[in-house]
Amino acid sequence: MQLTRDGALLGTALLPNLDLVMGNNSIMAQSTFASNNNMQAQETLDQFVGKQDVQLSIVGFSSSTAVASLTQAFETLEIGLILPALTTNLLNTASLKVLPTTGVTNNVSDVIVSLANPFTAALDVTGIQSTVSAFGINLGTIQTSTNFSSAGKSNTTSPTLPLDMNFDPSALFTVTRALAVEAGEDVTPLDGIVSLGGYQYSMTTGPSVSTESDASLFKNFTLPDFVQTAFKQLKSDVNLTVDVTIGEYNAVLNYFQSSLPTETDSSLDFILPILAKPIVQKIVGGAGLGIDAVLISNPQQSSFNTALNGSINNAGPFDATIAFPQGLTVEWSGKILGTLQMDNVSVVGDQGAQINVNSAFKVADVDSLTDFTKALLTEESFEWVISGENLTVSALGIEVSGISLTSKSVTLKGFNGLKDGVQIQSFDLPANDPDGGIHLTLNASVANPSQVGIELSSLGFNSFADGQLIAPVSSSGSVALLPESISNLALVGRLIPQTSSEGLAAVSNVFNNFVHGLDSDLVVDGASAGPSDVTWLNEAITVLQVETNLPNQGVLDVIKSINLNELNLQFSEETAYNPSTSSNSTTAAFSIPFAFPINIVALQQDITVATGGQPFAQLSIPKGPSQTDVDTRIISLTFSDVPFAVVNGAESVFNDFLAATTVGASVTMGLSGAANADASTAVGTLSLTNISFSVDATIAGLQGLATEPVTVNDLDVNHGFPDYLLIKVSSPLTNPSNLTIGAGNVSFGLQFEDETIGSADLNDLIIVPGTASYAIDVQYSPQGGAVTAGQTLLENFLQGINSDTSIAGSTSSTPIQSLQEAMSEIHLSPVTIPALNQSLISSASLIFPTDIVSTGVAEATFTLANPFTASINLLTVGASATYQNITLGNINADETSNPIHADGHSNITSPTLPFNFNLDPVSIIELIQSGAQANGVDLGPLVDIFEFIIANPDFKPPVNTSVDTSSATCVSGNQFDFDDAILDSLKNLRIDLAVQSSVKLDDYATNLAFAQHNVEAITDDTALYLIGAVAGPVAQNFMDNAQLSFREANISDISDEGFSLSLKGSLTDTGPLDALITFTEPVNVLWEGQQIATISLPPICAAANAGVPDYETSATLSITDLDLFTDFATFLLHNPSFSWTISSPKVQLVALGTIFDNISLTKNVSFNAFNGLPGVTIRNFQLPSDSTEGGITIDLDAQIPSPAQLGIDLGTVTFDSFFDNVLVGPLTGENLSLAADAITTTHLDGRIVPQSGSDLDTIGQLFSDYLAGENITLVARGVSVQPSGSSSTVTWLSTAFATLSLDVVLPGQKFDVIQTITLADLAVTLEDNSEAYDPPTSSNSTSATYKNPFGFSLQVIQSATDIILSSNGVDIAELTLPIADTVGGVSTGNVANLPISWRNELLKSLNDDAFNALFEAVTLLSSVSLGLDGSANVTAKTTIGDVPIFGIPFNVTSSLSGISSFGGKATLNNVTVTGSGGNGGNEFIVAPLTTTLENPSNVSFDTTDIALPVYYEGTMIGRAAINTFHLVPGTNAVPSEFHYEPSNSNDSVAQSFIADFLTSTNSLPLSIKGDSASTPIDSLKEALSGLSLDTSLSGMGQTLIKDITVTITLDSLTTNRVSVNVDIFNPTDAELQILAIQSTGSIDGTVYAQFSATFDSYLIPAGQTVNSGEIDNVLLVQGALASLGIIGDNLDVEAANTIQVGVGGYTLPWLKINQSDVPTTYTLDIAGLTLGELKAQAGQMNASLSAVSASDSISASVSSSRSGTASASTTVLSSSASLAPASSTTGGGSTAFTADATNSSASNSGEEPSSTLSTSSPATSSPATTSAAVNAPLTLSSPASSQVATSAPSASASSSLA
Repeated sequence: MQLTRDGALLGTALLPNLDLVMGNNSIMAQSTFASNNNMQAQETLDQFVGKQDVQLSIVGFSSSTAVASLTQAFETLEIGLILPALTTNLLNTASLKVLPTTGVTNNVSDVIVSLANPFTAALDVTGIQSTVSAFGINLGTIQTSTNFSSAGKSNTTSPTLPLDMNFDPSALFTVTRALAVEAGEDVTPLDGIVSLGGYQYSMTTGPSVSTESDASLFKNFTLPDFVQTAFKQLKSDVNLTVDVTIGEYNAVLNYFQSSLPTETDSSLDFILPILAKPIVQKIVGGAGLGIDAVLISNPQQSSFNTALNGSINNAGPFDATIAFPQGLTVEWSGKILGTLQMDNVSVVGDQGAQINVNSAFKVADVDSLTDFTKALLTEESFEWVISGENLTVSALGIEVSGISLTSKSVTLKGFNGLKDGVQIQSFDLPANDPDGGIHLTLNASVANPSQVGIELSSLGFNSFADGQLIAPVSSSGSVALLPESISNLALVGRLIPQTSSEGLAAVSNVFNNFVHGLDSDLVVDGASAGPSDVTWLNEAITVLQVETNLPNQGVLDVIKSINLNELNLQFSEETAYNPSTSSNSTTAAFSIPFAFPINIVALQQDITVATGGQPFAQLSIPKGPSQTDVDTRIISLTFSDVPFAVVNGAESVFNDFLAATTVGASVTMGLSGAANADASTAVGTLSLTNISFSVDATIAGLQGLATEPVTVNDLDVNHGFPDYLLIKVSSPLTNPSNLTIGAGNVSFGLQFEDETIGSADLNDLIIVPGTASYAIDVQYSPQGGAVTAGQTLLENFLQGINSDTSIAGSTSSTPIQSLQEAMSEIHLSPVTIPALNQSLISSASLIFPTDIVSTGVAEATFTLANPFTASINLLTVGASATYQNITLGNINADETSNPIHADGHSNITSPTLPFNFNLDPVSIIELIQSGAQANGVDLGPLVDIFEFIIANPDFKPPVNTSVDTSSATCVSGNQFDFDDAILDSLKNLRIDLAVQSSVKLDDYATNLAFAQHNVEAITDDTALYLIGAVAGPVAQNFMDNAQLSFREANISDISDEGFSLSLKGSLTDTGPLDALITFTEPVNVLWEGQQIATISLPPICAAANAGVPDYETSATLSITDLDLFTDFATFLLHNPSFSWTISSPKVQLVALGTIFDNISLTKNVSFNAFNGLPGVTIRNFQLPSDSTEGGITIDLDAQIPSPAQLGIDLGTVTFDSFFDNVLVGPLTGENLSLAADAITTTHLDGRIVPQSGSDLDTIGQLFSDYLAGENITLVARGVSVQPSGSSSTVTWLSTAFATLSLDVVLPGQKFDVIQTITLADLAVTLEDNSEAYDPPTSSNSTSATYKNPFGFSLQVIQSATDIILSSNGVDIAELTLPIADTVGGVSTGNVANLPISWRNELLKSLNDDAFNALFEAVTLLSSVSLGLDGSANVTAKTTIGDVPIFGIPFNVTSSLSGISSFGGKATLNNVTVTGSGGNGGNEFIVAPLTTTLENPSNVSFDTTDIALPVYYEGTMIGRAAINTFHLVPGTNAVPSEFHYEPSNSNDSVAQSFIADFLTSTNSLPLSIKGDSASTPIDSLKEALSGLSLDTSLSGMGQTLIKDITVTITLDSLTTNRVSVNVDIFNPTDAELQILAIQSTGSIDGTVYAQFSATFDSYLIPAGQTVNSGEIDNVLLVQGALASLGIIGDNLDVEAANTIQVGVGGYTLPWLKINQSDVPTTYTLDIAGLTLGELKAQAGQMNASLSAVSASDSISASVSSSRSGTASASTTVLSSSASLAPASSTTGGGSTAFTADATNSSASNSGEEPSSTLSTSSPATSSPATTSAAVNAPLTLSSPASSQVATSAPSASASSSLA
């Protein structure tokens, strides 16, 4: 057959094996189709892929069949058919990627499309031409050749395609806004941006366009985010022409697809700067620029830095950052000065920006910049013009480049020559300058009036005074002349040397002005600025000239003081009032406030001298050279022989002045006058004139020559005359002043104790400053009452006592009149005559005989030394000797018959004299102590020995002493050297002698009683014989204080008579002596006051200070009382220590060469005892096997720490062990020897004996504690002991051992007894939120393995467990399982199995967050790793009985298989709709169903009230509710309910689900996604929130609209309205209440009828079909006449229904049901006309209408009837009609239509008639609006109906039908 369309050949149709039967035949045909053949073929292909059905024909032709008889028949055959359109899109999606070059170099971006090849044949695409649009706005075009293939029935992604984008801003902004509206975004900010740019939208949707653009709109607004969100909604309309090859056929495909999902990405951001650039340029161009201040720094020839402060205003509503990559160009006077680099500036919307930048300025023209700088320095203001290019503005999240800053004029203030702006605040001349002259520093302030400041590395000026350059200065460092600020300027320079008289005069004038308090005028010229190579700055600075002045500091007081450091006044009787005056050291101190060196080289002074304000003399010093200490500024000068001229009448003043000077400490003179000076400086020699002064000069007075004590030196008793002694002396006198006074011969009186004893004469006295020695002759001749005073003076002199005398002056002391008053004031007291300070007796010697202790007499001699020129003769000698108040003895001898004679200045030794020595021990000790201290001798231990004797005078033990004449046998080398200490202490003794003698000095006789001190006393080794008188009590004390102790005693050879004893200890604190201690008899041993034994000890040699620290000896103990010793042995075992008392009255000690007898010994000796042997511990504890004797074998090592200091060999011992008073079993050890104070390890073996009753519980506790790692205390009770080597029982030892009971510590040890726990299954019940964190759980098949850590047999027969579940170190929950019977395997060290099961035991949360996470993991994951730790209680079957063991710890890892989100799938079936539910019964639709879930785990779960969100096409449409959820492993068919409950009941996606479910047979894809509201159980919320399941629901495939009946009346021809009724089927198990229907009826896509109706009572019971009743006013959209042709055809219905599910139930507000080919019955009520007649009538009406002139409005009468006539008056308009909603009420339904008609041509009169048809009724409840566009004649009225006035507004003819 041939395939044709409208007669055009498209191809062929092959009907293979055609076999026709009666009735309908379904035939498989094959066709060849050539789309390139003709236009119809091309259109067919285009319409097919464009989803349009195509009317084709299959036509026979001559070659249709090879059967000849059928050829003719087939030639006549023509079969009409519909080629059903392709129902799928060719394009799935598109993606757009904007390139960085898009909108820059071209407008091309990249597009990729996903092609869905609908054909079985492969599809090759070779060329594409396409236009892409959205919302009717062109987005761009694609025109490219390409080459990609798509396999049949597959999806293929295209290569990148070039899209030439439409960059019209209005178009792009329009599309963006429309998409943003769809995305729910606030478009006000976008409207503001568009308004700022001056653009207009091409069209708008959503809210009206806002024209606001204030900054608040853009708060937190970013354009990229806005655009990205908007373009997520992009669906493109694609109109394309594609060159393709289908299979092997080349074709062209013209295709249009709307709403193509188009993906975009962040590359959209590339477009935004391009769109924004004109807007940003507009804003920047209108912005204002202001500069407040500019600070220039780091000037260079071609650049400088600039700190610029200013502002930008009117900069738009956006917060923005402006970048200036090329900086700003600065112009002045039409010249470009350079460019200013700018930092980014941050702009605040509607506020602008503050500019605070530090940037570089690049100089463009040095000459122009030089001119500008001169103007800046000299002019009052200047103007800059600032512009910039290629700015980058960042705002609203985008960055826009290429922006220009148009020229901005800025006027700024200049420096204005710094008029009146420079003030010198201070200056200094601190030193000479290395370059010559005087260094100058200035502190000035500069008031800069300019808005431009500058920072310079240096700034230089030249300073002029009186037209002379005196000082170039420059800044001492960097200079900052800040804008409009007063800046402090530190300048450094120099006063330059002056070679001209004018220059010196100018500088001298400046100095004299300054000294006299006057300012000096200066002119400062600019000289340099910054680096020397910066010509524009250094040249410009020279134009600056500033007048200022050098400030004064007030009139200066230059001369601060005049000091007469040395003054010589020479008096004689002739020059008493005009003495000659000289000075070789007069100084004047001067001061100026500068530190530069100044040398006063010449000085002249006229001085008036005054005292007390009264002038009394003149001193005129002529001008002469001077020297200056430049550093201290002190002028030094000398003068000589200048008269100190006393003014006439002022002689008495002068006398008083001299007297005051003689006796006073100081005298102040007033010195006044004037001085002229020549000052040598580095500038030159300056003349300083008329420097006035008035100062006080203070000179030191002689202070009566008494400032220092006056002593007599070089005293010599020169000769003794019968009536006087001539004594020659010299005496230093101190003149504290700087005066030298010549006074002639002077004589003073000598007094002592207020008696004149002689005179003191000084000849030719010249008193010089300072201390000088003056020769004095003293004539000693006391008379009368003065004799005693004189004798005392001599005795004092001899015995070392200074004597204070007095020297007194008088007016007769000198003949010079002006000095007489001064001399009479001199009184020197005391004048000290120092003692001889030399003993007449220089030494004394003593020798002690061996019997000194018994006789007390020693032998003495002394040496006499004569210090005088006169001789000494001793007639009698009486003397007592003491040493530091210690009486040593005395001498009493009369030598008159043979005087002891000594010539002048000679030494003699006396004959031997008897000396009576003091033997008191305390005195001897004090003598030695004092001597040791004096000689610096360390007495060592003697100090303590002496203290003991002194402190215990009554301690006199019965110790006998004698001298040891033999050599010492106990010598340690440690002893202190007592002999040398004593002898050294007695060396250098200086004793005092009280002497009474008769003596003659030459011829002068006198009695003298005087003391001699510090006389040397000499002794020898015989002094050691005094020890015996002192040391007896000391020896006993040493013994008493000695410490005897033993640290160890080892007992062996034990018997009832005693034992051998090896002792180790110490004998300490025996004192500082080496002592041999001999025990002359055995010592007694007492215990608790009773003697129990004796010990024989050998002698001991005790070392000094150490004693015997390691005293080791062997002794023999002999028991003296066996019963008492047994008691002692028992005490020894049980107590921590014991004490013995050992004693003897017969101990001998030999020390220091002295034998001490009858020394007594009593010592308490303490030993640490066994104390019950605490702390015995067990090591290597083993229970290796079941015992052959019954019970369990024990094998262990015991560590026995013995605290005792006694070691003992016990031999074989036997104990019984107990735990908690229960006998565990016997233990035996051999060869046990307990070492002293040590841990002894011994091996013991034994067994645990069989137990019964409560004893098993006790043994169980023992096992429990041991396995818990706890230390266990056992009690070992002594049974028997047999010492090594003993053949018989030792009574005292055996008796004591039987009392021993030891606490033995068995250290526990933790073993991994429980090896594993396997959670094979787990059932959890969560039926109430109260159980959320402690749900009941069960398990049937949990198992554990355990391992006995020992070798005996053990089988678990009961168990209980406390398990802590954890993960990643966090405890989750606790499961406590009660005791239960079980059957475990037998373990003798092997691993055995232990089954565990439980029912309804609570799993208690320990951490709710972790508990939630556990359920989440079990729900969502395939496996969950868990840590299990805790403890187990078991009953173990053993050979000693069934032992309960508690608290066996474990810590294992396990895992629990997870539900794994049910594999992410669920199956739904048995779905029905039963009604509505929820509060009020109308919150949701109830749809019971069965949900099948696969549980891959062994976890069972019971919970309630699960409600999981259900999504359809991304929209939540309700929840899957499971009231009771019982989950078991494997497949679970769960009774459930679907609650249809979208958040928006009008949601189109949700309603489409209902429609598809009811009407289609498709599998509807659903997603179930949990949320926090999915369960009321808190612990399950996280688990269910993460659950995501894919499922599907098969549609019911029901036909809801069973049939339609249309009733047509004759009026329908004029009203275009008919009536309908509908039969609707309810396929659900719930009643359906139809509340409203809005529907259209169409055929082949053409709508012919539409209506909207509401119903008061339209109820359809479950599973039934119910008729709607008559629905009137159904509008024939195409017009009645045009619709007559469809009578007999079925209608395609599109209906929107408002339905309640169940009366009062959930309301579906706008459920759309589309149903094709609905059986339709047409009922004609047309006054008896047949259908043919009706059509003929309609034809006549059409003919009449066609005859009407287009410009006229006419009326016509038409009559046609078989039974009569009826007329109608009709107004016909050739019009374009538009229907819009109105309301009317007719029949059982309601319709709402409005028709507007406008005549397309005017009447003859030129008027434009119009007419409107309207019916009105109350509005329906339907939210929809219906309108239609029609082009047809419209009958407006008839005789049977009255004319109806229009009342509703018209709607545009372009409106669409909703």
